Amino acid sequence: MGNCQVGVTCCYSDPQASWPVAVRLYLPQEWTDDPERLRRARVPADVPFQTKPQIALALLDQARAWGVPHRGVVADADYGDNPNFLAGLETRNERYVVAVRSDFQVRPKGRDAPQAQRIDQVLSAVPRRQWRTIRWRHGSKGWLRKKFVAVRAWRITAEGETRIGWLLGERAARGQPEEHKYYWSNLPASASLEELVDYAHRRHAIEQFHEEAKEALGWDQYQGRLWPGFHRHAVTVMLAMSFLIWLELRQRQSHANRGRPRDPFSPSARSLASCAASGASGGSAMAAPPSGALVDVH
Repeated sequence: MGNCQVGVTCCYSDPQASWPVAVRLYLPQEWTDDPERLRRARVPADVPFQTKPQIALALLDQARAWGVPHRGVVADADYGDNPNFLAGLETRNERYVVAVRSDFQVRPKGRDAPQAQRIDQVLSAVPRRQWRTIRWRHGSKGWLRKKFVAVRAWRITAEGETRIGWLLGERAARGQPEEHKYYWSNLPASASLEELVDYAHRRHAIEQFHEEAKEALGWDQYQGRLWPGFHRHAVTVMLAMSFLIWLELRQRQSHANRGRPRDPFSPSARSLASCAASGASGGSAMAAPPSGALVDVH
């Protein structure tokens, strides 16, 4: 944030809007190892040191306890590259699509595949004819489109075990500046490339939400150094932003516009109870992409 404080956030995103769910201040270990500093900042005595991925999982647990319906979790590469975070999602039976960096290690599916490879090396070997151009959202300058390919592979856990999943690659379409992005997902083998792309790009709406909250509502303007003050300020911003989102949706629904049909992943009224009971997937932080949850750092 602009005040040099780091908050881990959990948001819900579906094709209609993104909503804040929870936030928690990250405390470096030098803080949690200093009882006098914690006392002066009024940090509760039961708040231990936690890494940002650990806080993200705790916020996810909180959202699940509240019954926030979702189909999956999305997160940026700071989380996607963390094996403990991925293991935490899998322990919770969460579906996810997370960004990862180019040196993420996987073992491609195939009898002659090496034990482990960087994902940029794996995808560079995929013939260009197998990459497909997919549009996923209509922006201010027209449809957003890139080329994508998905490869079944195994990721290697911290314990040396393997977990089957999808390696999703993204690169520029014709006429665009060259750019490569990578994602890892545990969606089932039946998942389509369009579903993977939809999830991978659902984080954009949540990032946009954060930027709008900062610019319009002072999300990053808290200058104090108190634990309760930070969270009170954050909750005030989240409530104000939620109210503005509700007003926008209300106005949008009062005017019928042509556009893409409702996303099949977005929970319907009759599915909310079953999703909440099962904790089944749909960001982060219940974020992320088709409905889902996004955990992100800002």
